[in-house]
Amino acid sequence: MYLRNDTYMICCPARSGSTLLVHLLRSHPEVLSHGEVMGQKITGLSGPLGARSGKDADVLKTLEEIRQARPQAYLYSYILHTHGKKTVGFKLKYEELGSPEYAQILDFIKADTDLKIIFLDRENLFERYVSHYVVVNVTGVTLIQSGQPNPAVRPITLDPADIERNFKEELDKRQRFRELFSSHRSIETTYDKLVADTVPEMNRIYRFLDLTEHVAVAKTKKILDTNLASFIENYAEILEHFSGTQYAQYFADAARSN
Repeated sequence: MYLRNDTYMICCPARSGSTLLVHLLRSHPEVLSHGEVMGQKITGLSGPLGARSGKDADVLKTLEEIRQARPQAYLYSYILHTHGKKTVGFKLKYEELGSPEYAQILDFIKADTDLKIIFLDRENLFERYVSHYVVVNVTGVTLIQSGQPNPAVRPITLDPADIERNFKEELDKRQRFRELFSSHRSIETTYDKLVADTVPEMNRIYRFLDLTEHVAVAKTKKILDTNLASFIENYAEILEHFSGTQYAQYFADAARSN
């Protein structure tokens, strides 16, 4: 028996399209869709709290103090307050959920089986790796709106061994959190499906959240819209490293286009 049917959490790795999903959910009139309000710092606060914090910096400061001192009260008294909407939720990345400092938060989220889980991943782990690398090491840009120019990306050289390590790590995390949240109602989607079939895929998620169908829209766009091989200087070396491995599938599309 579920006591609440109006809360959800997006569970995902970094650079998997979570900001896009937050905005697509936010486009539904019955959803209060927060961003990374449980991450290392509060970002993407929506609804009345978001409006108040935009006008008064002390609101955000106070919320941060509550979050640090009483994270469970912060989540349930403030973040998961529906404010008249039918559904409210937030996102939390694998990186935080898997860190020791988040052990307490992970425990009470795992115990709250009322909380619906939206598992979001990126089908192509190489594209996810490159996106994360470029944000951290090149541009520092995590989000651009439609109509804004894409940031310039200088040529980069990547370490095949580090890429392989990351693939294994991401797949392990994916499996771990599905097992940890196996008692929760959940749905799985990918960045790729959200981009290719936005409206039907979002309506599938809206139905999971017990919402009416809606034509979902978002004003964000991809930061990297060029062929990855065009700015990775040692791309041929990377292809050779992964040739014949279980990860070769992630390079197939780029290999065919070159």
